[in-house]
Amino acid sequence: MTPAAERDAARAFLSRDVLRNIVPLKMLAAYGEVIRCHCHEGPEGEGALLLLPTRVSHFDRARYPETEHCVLVSTTGPAVTRALLAHVPRGQPLVFKLVDEADRAAVAEAFAVRRVTAFLSFTAAPGADFAASPLVDVAAAADEGSYELFAAQGHPRDEVEGYFAAGHALGFAVRERGAAVAACLTYENFGAVHEVGAVYVRPEARRRGLARALVVTALAALAARGRVPRYQVLEDNRASIALAESLGLRRFATIEHWLHA
Repeated sequence: MTPAAERDAARAFLSRDVLRNIVPLKMLAAYGEVIRCHCHEGPEGEGALLLLPTRVSHFDRARYPETEHCVLVSTTGPAVTRALLAHVPRGQPLVFKLVDEADRAAVAEAFAVRRVTAFLSFTAAPGADFAASPLVDVAAAADEGSYELFAAQGHPRDEVEGYFAAGHALGFAVRERGAAVAACLTYENFGAVHEVGAVYVRPEARRRGLARALVVTALAALAARGRVPRYQVLEDNRASIALAESLGLRRFATIEHWLHA
């Protein structure tokens, strides 16, 4: 197959379970033209493997600057995973992002890897009702103060501007005396799934429930637009996990990061 046909086949396979595969689908939507895709279909099952050059993703470039590729794989069984791993380049540092225990075991058979961290993804139940906070302003664009807060949470301006330019992003901010003291945004990951991210509250405004006000307002805005929310947190961010659980969100995926040096 041509590279374009491989990408289409990978997208079709991954789209069968959008939430489970939201990370590779998000990467395909954002960086599809530079991702190398490999698909497998046979009596043992089906699957797709994506090779994303680390340098093209701001997040991966900042967090894993020593690596050459980010490897994402999703299959119906370990035999398929083993077959697809033959396409992963040897002799270079890599970061694997994995959601399935069987895939982790297959990767560990072929590569010396160590676990670095994991991200937990949460979503809302269909029909869940959220009440927006009157403290939060909602806009289809961001102001200078919000860009500053997004950057403090690791989202550079050019990245965020791209979300808004695509027409699928919303900005949320709490302002005091005209200045943003807390902000977050929502943006499209893939299809109807929109991420609630870049939640940041200035140190002097913390412990006042502003993060909760931002997130619940973002959830209300997405629900009103018929979107499926995705709220992602680091596994050791107990405050954010507690916030997600207090809002009735359910965890649907744990994405583990494994380094191969």
